[in-house]
Amino acid sequence: MPAFPLFIDLTGRKVLVFGGGQVALRKIQTLLLFQASVEVSAPKLCEELEAMIDGGTVKKAEITINFDGEEVPSVMDVFMVICATDNEIFNHRMAKKCRDMQIPVNSATSATDSDFIFPSAVVRGDIVCGVTSSGNVPVLTKKIREMIDGALPEWYGELSRRLVYARLIVKNHIGSQKKRGELLRVLADYGLSHEGSIPDEIIWKEIQHAKEAGL
Repeated sequence: MPAFPLFIDLTGRKVLVFGGGQVALRKIQTLLLFQASVEVSAPKLCEELEAMIDGGTVKKAEITINFDGEEVPSVMDVFMVICATDNEIFNHRMAKKCRDMQIPVNSATSATDSDFIFPSAVVRGDIVCGVTSSGNVPVLTKKIREMIDGALPEWYGELSRRLVYARLIVKNHIGSQKKRGELLRVLADYGLSHEGSIPDEIIWKEIQHAKEAGL
């Protein structure tokens, strides 16, 4: 069955990532786009992750994992866990431990060990497109993400910001919810045809037109 898409706020929430290679790096880079507080645990880290830790972007997790000796904390103060090592046995056992502790977990090596799918994401400001094949065909997911990435110009982020701003003004000056929607669609069309730019004078001009029409 396809996975249900769910978008959540990760701002300031602690995410623990196991793994120090390129897979972990890509996932951490995505998490940082959403302002997550990322900690990484691995016996060896790639150069990019070492640089992130040195720069304070990512923290090195002070946690010891030894399943044979059961040296896994009974409680981990984290919002979610990402198992991104290349060791399938470790990922499986860590995912099981997280589920026992009711911590949402994603395993890079097993969809069945995952409570959620880590999507391939395209981000333009507040605009987020998450792509997944429900964990079954990563190469197709990557191809689709690349298509979306090429189709969405960077200025879509600015367009989103301007429309949020315009919506606040329109809401204070146009009483009808239906007419507010119509006016915002006009402004969205303007922004789409002007590479995300919606000057204040255009916003006020459309509001004035609406008022003159008795809206």
